[in-house]
Amino acid sequence: MERLAKIHLVSKSLFFRLGIKNVSMDDVSKALKISKKTLYKCFNDKSDLVRAAVMDHFQQIEQSLEDFSNTNSHPIHELLAMTNFAVHQLSQVRPSVILDLRKYHPEIYQEMVQMREKSIIQRLMGNIEKGRNQGIYRTGFDETLISKSFALLIYSYTEQISQGSDENYNPQLLFQLMEYHIRGISTENGLTELESVFNNYKNNQLPQIKSTEERINELNT
Repeated sequence: MERLAKIHLVSKSLFFRLGIKNVSMDDVSKALKISKKTLYKCFNDKSDLVRAAVMDHFQQIEQSLEDFSNTNSHPIHELLAMTNFAVHQLSQVRPSVILDLRKYHPEIYQEMVQMREKSIIQRLMGNIEKGRNQGIYRTGFDETLISKSFALLIYSYTEQISQGSDENYNPQLLFQLMEYHIRGISTENGLTELESVFNNYKNNQLPQIKSTEERINELNT
């Protein structure tokens, strides 16, 4: 189990820094200081490894988002904390990684898109329910439709990222999308709270999050 965890972390680090297309099984085995034969005992091929790395990344993000939901009782704070986390995560991934995944591993890409869409919809619907109970969000709209529409907006944003260059990549745009969403569903009380905390979330750093390299070092000790 420890070996697999280390392979996931190292391969994910290589894929995200260099691009999926540019990383071979040889590169991964050398980075791990294991033989390619050993690597192939764990994974059938590169596609199998890519899927494992992507799923590991997705599960890590899901756990972090769940933690944000459990520790933020205010619905607007919850969404802004999640957005801050998403910006932090996206800043560690080159846009070309998304393009590589879509072009060379389309089945994995579609699986990821579907899982992400389902997660976004479920979390937004839960957030809307929390906000309505607190008088922060309005009641006169279809929460399912709004949640699905925002999930589609995030998908379009990701598609635009994959078509852009690494140099022009700006994950901070996620804050504009989230502000747009919150303003559209908030009551006066919600808008007042948004105005008072938005810049703090946008400008402040997240609590220290362990990097992939730090997690690899932990496995080595």
